[in-house]
Amino acid sequence: MPKRTKILFALIFTALALVNMAKADTNILTTNNSYSSIGEYTFTRLEAAQPLSIEQARMAFIEGKFSTLNKSIASFGIGSRPVWLTFGVENNLDRPAPRRLAIENSWLDKADVYVIHEGQVVAQQQMGDSYPFNARPVDHRFFVFDHDYAKGLSQVFIRSETPDPMMLPIFFGYQNDYDYRDVFNGYSYGLLYGIILALLLYNTILYLRLRLARYLFYVVYLAAFIMTNLTYTGHGYSFFWPENNYWQHWAHPFFISVFGLAGIAFAFSFLKTRQLFPGVFKNVIWLCIAFCFSEILFFQMEMQTLAVAVSIGFIIFFTIFVLILAVYSVRQIQEAVYFVVAATAGLTGSLVTALTVWGLVPYYEWTYRATEIGLAIEAILLSIALTEQFRLVQNQKVYAEKMARHDPLTNLLNRRGFDEIVAHLLSNAQRHKHPLAIIILDIDNFKMINDRYGHDAGDSVIKRVSETIQEVIRLGDISARWGGEEFVLLLPETNAEQAMQLAERLRQKIANLKVQVLTETISITVSLGVAGKKDENSSIDELIKKADDLMYQAKDAGRNMVCAEQFS
Repeated sequence: MPKRTKILFALIFTALALVNMAKADTNILTTNNSYSSIGEYTFTRLEAAQPLSIEQARMAFIEGKFSTLNKSIASFGIGSRPVWLTFGVENNLDRPAPRRLAIENSWLDKADVYVIHEGQVVAQQQMGDSYPFNARPVDHRFFVFDHDYAKGLSQVFIRSETPDPMMLPIFFGYQNDYDYRDVFNGYSYGLLYGIILALLLYNTILYLRLRLARYLFYVVYLAAFIMTNLTYTGHGYSFFWPENNYWQHWAHPFFISVFGLAGIAFAFSFLKTRQLFPGVFKNVIWLCIAFCFSEILFFQMEMQTLAVAVSIGFIIFFTIFVLILAVYSVRQIQEAVYFVVAATAGLTGSLVTALTVWGLVPYYEWTYRATEIGLAIEAILLSIALTEQFRLVQNQKVYAEKMARHDPLTNLLNRRGFDEIVAHLLSNAQRHKHPLAIIILDIDNFKMINDRYGHDAGDSVIKRVSETIQEVIRLGDISARWGGEEFVLLLPETNAEQAMQLAERLRQKIANLKVQVLTETISITVSLGVAGKKDENSSIDELIKKADDLMYQAKDAGRNMVCAEQFS
């Protein structure tokens, strides 16, 4: 082509490009712009059945077949046809202006960039996940293209192709501004991964100590979240598998699937779904199996678009389903409230990011990364929920252990609790030759009270007697309910004479009790037997038997009295 013809073609192309921009009422991007999104300067066109060459794309733009974007980023959804984008760059300086173009998306299969100046392709670059990572012109997780823009008007064309969501956040400007943005992103991702890894380590330790499945599922859930995030931010391809572009294509749906399955397993374990909702549990398990088989089938048939769409749909289902399940579980599981709030945070973040990717919400850093923010909040709240669940379990365990050693009616020790405590006290008394005494107390005519007034009245009498015992005995003394209406008291550092005095005070105080039953008042008396440690070889059983015999002597002597035998 003659030189004059080339120049003429370049002038016509430039003029038509300016006319098209003017018609779209769009400002021309200049090299003075700071690094920012350039959606308002961009024109787009979807390819038809056949791919367009750069020359065909240029002609289509000249013919006005491109549409203005009219939003901050271009977004065309999952399974979109390849798309062309173009924008003009005007350099008013007398020298070339080095500027950076970045497509802040890490999952595009192809991202081909062409720079046209004076009708000629002066620079071009093929990028994308279809090529090894080290083939990129700039070592970065995003698709970055640097170029020195000559004076005058240049036209940039970009062709993008991917089976994943077609989202094209294109930024243009000074490299220094880009570097500041990159540093901010680095710190923010460091904070995110730091939080998640700390939670992962903490829950791993809990699982190793407690061996509870819910902690294992949560650890897998957190690990899958990190790996999912690494795949769609580009960190995975950049650091872990830079030469394996085939795995890069499939890593995203794979880790999304693992993330969803681990989340359901954790939710089922935490919310006790198998026990509370067995029908729901069974149906969802079958759904998960069907999902796994479908993903394996898509992989075998190289149907990446379907694999991505189904995995994302599964995540959406999982998030909404778990939220509903948690709401229904709140009545039975107290800590499920945390789960509801956590699931709401995760769902809200995912929804905002999805709407941003689809172009329905303005593109900002926080809207695009809302999923990460929501899931970070979700992870923290779920860890709090697990901690709360652990605390409740421990409290229940402590309560159960206490109930195993205490009488539920009087809250005094039962025989088991008494035996565990007194063995040490007796051993100490024998070793140091300290005194020790036992009192056996039995409520008089208790069977008659039960027969005449009922068992509720009998329980009231037992509780009043136990309360009186607690009021009379000293801080170091041990009391227990020994039988139906029988109590035992162990008195350390107490000889038989001192025990006799305490028993008499107790008898008198109980004799003054009055228990109101309907319109009648019940008087209570007790018979007590007191036995002191005879020698260093005396056993608790011997002391209790002796005190029990003395208690029966008190009953035979007329009840409402204390019988004691002094031992040297």
